[in-house]
Amino acid sequence: IYIRTFDVGGDKLSKEFGLNSESNTYLGCRGIRFSLRFPKIFREQIKGILQASVYGNLKIMLPMVSTIDEVIKAKKLIDDVKKLLGKDNISFNKNIEIGVMIEVPSAALLAKKLAEITDFFSIGTNDLTQYILAADRDNETLSEEFNYFHPAVLQLIEMTINAANKAGIDVSLCGEMAGDPMAVPLLLGM
Repeated sequence: IYIRTFDVGGDKLSKEFGLNSESNTYLGCRGIRFSLRFPKIFREQIKGILQASVYGNLKIMLPMVSTIDEVIKAKKLIDDVKKLLGKDNISFNKNIEIGVMIEVPSAALLAKKLAEITDFFSIGTNDLTQYILAADRDNETLSEEFNYFHPAVLQLIEMTINAANKAGIDVSLCGEMAGDPMAVPLLLGM
C-alpha cells in the first residue's frame, strides 16, 4: 500500500490551514512544501504510517517534490520519527520504502538524481501534464490543450522511466493517462 503524504493545496484543504490567501493554490504551499512548513503535522502522519507498517507492506510517497533538498529534509524528518519510535520501543518497519511523485517538470528533469535517493517513483500524469503545458486540467476551455500525449509530456515521462530503470527502482503511473487504453502500448514501449 502506497500512502501519499498530505497534499492539501490546490483543490483540497488549503483554507483549513490558513493558506487561503494564496492566489494560485496549485502553485503554492502544497505537497512536500506543506509538509516541510508544517513539520508537526508531517511527523504525526509519518508516525501513524510507521506504526501501521508492521501490519503490511506500506510505502511512503512524497507528493509535489520539485527539489532534491525537499526529499533530503523529508527523509531527515522521517528518520527523526523512527528514532523516537525506537526509543519508545514501538515496532515499525525500519526499512519502509520512501518514494516520490513525479508531478512537476523539475522532478522529471531531476529524475536521475532523485532515483539515487528514493526507492520508487509514481508519475502523476494529471499534474505533470498541466504544469508542462500550462493548461489547467480543470479548465474546460483548455480541454484540448490538456493532452498527455503531447511530445513534451511524453519526453519527460520517458526520461523519468529511464532514470528509474537505470537505478533499478520501481516506477508506476497514475492520473488519467493510467486509465487510457490508448496509452498502454506507448507506456509499455517506454
